[in-house]
Amino acid sequence: MTRTELEHVIRAAAAVCGEKEVIVMGSQAILAEHPDCPGEFMVSNEADICPVHDEGLKDLITGSLGEGSRFERMFGYYADGIGRMTCTLPRGWEDRLVRIRNENTLGLTGWCLETHDVAIAKYVAGREKDRRYTRDLADYGLSREPILLERLETTDVGADPRRVIEGVIRAEHRTANRQRSVGGKLRRFAILHPRGAPGSVVDTTGNVELYWADGPGGERKHSAGVVKTGREMAFALVHAGLGDRRDLPATERALEKERQERMALARQWARGGEI
Repeated sequence: MTRTELEHVIRAAAAVCGEKEVIVMGSQAILAEHPDCPGEFMVSNEADICPVHDEGLKDLITGSLGEGSRFERMFGYYADGIGRMTCTLPRGWEDRLVRIRNENTLGLTGWCLETHDVAIAKYVAGREKDRRYTRDLADYGLSREPILLERLETTDVGADPRRVIEGVIRAEHRTANRQRSVGGKLRRFAILHPRGAPGSVVDTTGNVELYWADGPGGERKHSAGVVKTGREMAFALVHAGLGDRRDLPATERALEKERQERMALARQWARGGEI
């Protein structure tokens, strides 16, 4: 679901309820703060919508705009009517709602959960799809560890679940920071050595060793095709036995984008061009 499609759902849900505003909860809420976010966050075709004034209207939303409805058959996405208690959220979440209201919503308002509040709800739910979501937030730098830990302290969960969630938050951001550090180090090294080969070996300290490849005539040439950037670097680390497979995002769309960027850089490199 794209930002434009979410605006359509907001418009339709508010109209169905006969209200001027609704609350957007769940994964698609971050489209308010990050309308151009990476493709991983637009995979879902469902928006969780909560009525503002009368939660009894949630069934009307699901019935009119929900999965299997005429609305979904026409547009390929749908709304799921929910109540406020569906998600476990930090205190003060209502004060941090982010507004969507424009011409596409016909002046109707969608109040969307702030990104870190969405993340906390996902950490508490703890399903595999929730873990993928929070890992992607960390990988793309859309969530901040200190803010998450602060919000967790104000979330109504038991002591044991709190300790588990805190450990997950720290681990995900530690991994994300490590991947960004190694990927950035490789890119900086490549810029400093533009005539070096894109093929690289990365050791446990994050050091990068560039090498040359033999050309058809025996001359030393670049090896095009193994430039590693961003999350492709994370996969390279795992294949080298230096990373944890559980830390890796799994969406093909993101990987394909990284591959295209990698090959474009490799082709430029192979032609002897500057980076």
